[in-house]
Amino acid sequence: MSNQLALQTEYISVIRDVVTGELQTDSVASLDSIAVRQKAELLEQRDKVTDEFISQYEEKERENLAILDPYSTIPMITLFRPAHGVIAEHFVDNADNAILLQTPKNENITAVLKGTIVFCQRMGDVGWIMILQHENDYVSLYRNLTTPLKHVGVEVRQGETIAIMSGEYPLFFQLWQNGKVRNPEEVIVF
Repeated sequence: MSNQLALQTEYISVIRDVVTGELQTDSVASLDSIAVRQKAELLEQRDKVTDEFISQYEEKERENLAILDPYSTIPMITLFRPAHGVIAEHFVDNADNAILLQTPKNENITAVLKGTIVFCQRMGDVGWIMILQHENDYVSLYRNLTTPLKHVGVEVRQGETIAIMSGEYPLFFQLWQNGKVRNPEEVIVF
């Protein structure tokens, strides 16, 4: 209430000065802008607790951004998912070190990274198996393919269709890096 009284007193004082000619009307700052300026000045004042919070926040963010170091020698790689579908069996659920991805009928199977097809062969009743060699020592393996669309020696782009799945069997997918099997769910968003 005292703030409102102070604003009204200031308003009356300004009007009196304008009427008596002591103040030109175009040089009068609106009372709203005065109030806004006063509030802004209060908000700009920081105390010790606020300064500590800002300092801690900035330090934490600096640690988070450290992984994005532009001078890092570790390449940033984004892997495509091999197909649309639902994970029928997770990597940890089976002894094959693979995931099983149940796909819709006639689903396109795509290369997770740019690479070269190094193996493509029919494997019994479940279909074809295809292996791709990629940069950074990645190898991807796709099994239970219905129709391969590429052959050995062909270079493919990331996301390019390499085969078709009938949907009868789930896609068996393995990912290797530096000769060790990797959990695809750690590096690919399914």
